[in-house]
Amino acid sequence: MEGKESSSMNVVQQRSLNGVEYEMLPSTSVAVSRTQERQFFQKSQYKPLEESLIDLNTGAKYINCRRSYLTFSVALSKTVAVGDAPSPKAGFGKGSVANLIRRVVVTTRSGVELCRTEDFNILSAKTMRYGCSREYLEQFGELMGYSPSLSSTTDEFPVLDPAVVGPTTLSDKRQFIIPLALLSPIFKGDGKTLLPPQASAGLRIQITWESVARGLLQDDPSTAPTTYLIDNISVMASTTTMVDSWQKALNEESAAEGLTYTFPTWYNTVSTMPAQTDRINIEQRKAVARALKAFAVYTVGADSLATDNMASEDYTWERVEWRLGSLYPTQQPITNSAEAYFVAQNAWDGGILDCKAGINAVSFRAFEGKESIAAVTLERSDIRINGVLNISGLSTNNSRVLSVDLKLATPAAAQGRVYTFMNHVSMAKFFLDNASLSI
Repeated sequence: MEGKESSSMNVVQQRSLNGVEYEMLPSTSVAVSRTQERQFFQKSQYKPLEESLIDLNTGAKYINCRRSYLTFSVALSKTVAVGDAPSPKAGFGKGSVANLIRRVVVTTRSGVELCRTEDFNILSAKTMRYGCSREYLEQFGELMGYSPSLSSTTDEFPVLDPAVVGPTTLSDKRQFIIPLALLSPIFKGDGKTLLPPQASAGLRIQITWESVARGLLQDDPSTAPTTYLIDNISVMASTTTMVDSWQKALNEESAAEGLTYTFPTWYNTVSTMPAQTDRINIEQRKAVARALKAFAVYTVGADSLATDNMASEDYTWERVEWRLGSLYPTQQPITNSAEAYFVAQNAWDGGILDCKAGINAVSFRAFEGKESIAAVTLERSDIRINGVLNISGLSTNNSRVLSVDLKLATPAAAQGRVYTFMNHVSMAKFFLDNASLSI
């Protein structure tokens, strides 16, 4: 019987099954080379509220955005009397160096706006903790300025020997890195596709820097900075050159039908929660084909160095109810923090499907504190279970408005703001000379 089984299998199969296959596997790569190319901004230094611009010059190469990153240094500055004085110190609170970025806009060389992210800093503070594991933030998050413990709100820049120059005291520079995939949704893509040269060549990235009062945290006036300086800013792009035959085929496809590039992006609104009120209803009237999820962040207090502007208020919602047209994603309103936490983790796939993997950095205790959000998933099916990209969201339009009704347990003592973010799918088509965007 064993002899018959052996004869029924060819030699190649037998060698492979028994672990004695030593032949060189055939090359299936269509890439010629891969390099890390540094791309420079129009200026090397920027101050608060200024806008920095960069036009990528990668030519006919493809970009792996998940291996590419934005890097820059930050130095804090404080105006003091001439002579020895305490060097300025500050931290990022619940956020990271992304606190210093107010807005990110990405446009093609032909002027088509592909992605605009408003209130990038508060969005990043939430998506990083809900979308990344604790291990990732504790390891790579330090490059972005996250506290190693993920719990401290007063971590400061590492200051060595302060240099006194005239009437200004400076802190030593600290270099930071933000992966491109975390800078803008266009660079995140679907996680598998390289950014084609039809999009990357001449791609413009506009970054608007945040004010000192909103971006930094320091409650000690003697060491609180009055401004900061962005220096040594550049983009390190991981580029790949394809073989000529493939490049020709993709160019022909781009000229005829266009190259389709799908990515999830964010749309947000900001609403004011007046003092002495306990209820607010927010509507998002953005018309999209596939909305995937949404969440609301409640903050209180004016922008100040003494306030952690990236932290949410403690979870005090007595009632949370989302509605999309006549649909209710949660059939009954959420009336307690435990259910709200589970619903939020379900919207982010935070370990709900697999208890061994996918756990994010938000515990229930943190959720009841400064990481609280009111979230909802708008997926029509759980295709994530089959390992497929979640792109089965619900459509929104003027007659099918996404709204959330929030009610506090007690009236607000001070005026606050509610940031509402909706995650939806965008699809860009890149041709040889132009591009089009569909949402």
